[in-house]
Amino acid sequence: MVDYPSVVLGLAVGGVGASLISYLILKRSSGSTSVVKDVTAPKIPIEAKLIPQPELEKSRREMKTLRLEKELLASAITRVFEAEADSKITKEEREQLVAKYKQQLKSIEQKLGDVEVFIEVGELEGLRDELVNLLESKIGQIENRLQDARVRLEQLRGPLVPLEKAREIEKPIERKVEKPRPKEESEADRKVRELRDEVLEALARLEQIDIE
Repeated sequence: MVDYPSVVLGLAVGGVGASLISYLILKRSSGSTSVVKDVTAPKIPIEAKLIPQPELEKSRREMKTLRLEKELLASAITRVFEAEADSKITKEEREQLVAKYKQQLKSIEQKLGDVEVFIEVGELEGLRDELVNLLESKIGQIENRLQDARVRLEQLRGPLVPLEKAREIEKPIERKVEKPRPKEESEADRKVRELRDEVLEALARLEQIDIE
């Protein structure tokens, strides 16, 4: 039997991850050296929603109604057996009523399965959008801080040259390899580490989400 919630969740998370990777690759390949202040948070491309919020709420209400009908039918089947035990109906009448209620129960269970798919997709799309908004916000913060740091770096070193171009014009120089010395974490390093940890923690929380 196909585990629809796991499949849909995998597609949603995978789509967000692929979109984020695509953005980072495009950002790196652009090779832009211009310094711009107050960078707008980048938009990660995602697919349009299949289940709008009004339809999701309607599906949730429909599920409640179907679950109530299922409980009532199950109770009715129990009362039919009790009626036969009390000699209020015959065996043939009990079989007819039970067959009727079971058919109705099967129809309701089929409808419940269909509604659950709508709810799964709608809720996972909401989770995906929350994750995308978080990533866009954090990437925007990183970009703004990066631009500020580049301004200070340009003041110290002059016009900046992309690393790829610098490697092309750099002549091989024989250098003595020195063992790196341990250094204390600077305030800038600490802030970058905290921001990275916050994003990774949000991703970890998303992986633990289990929709009942």
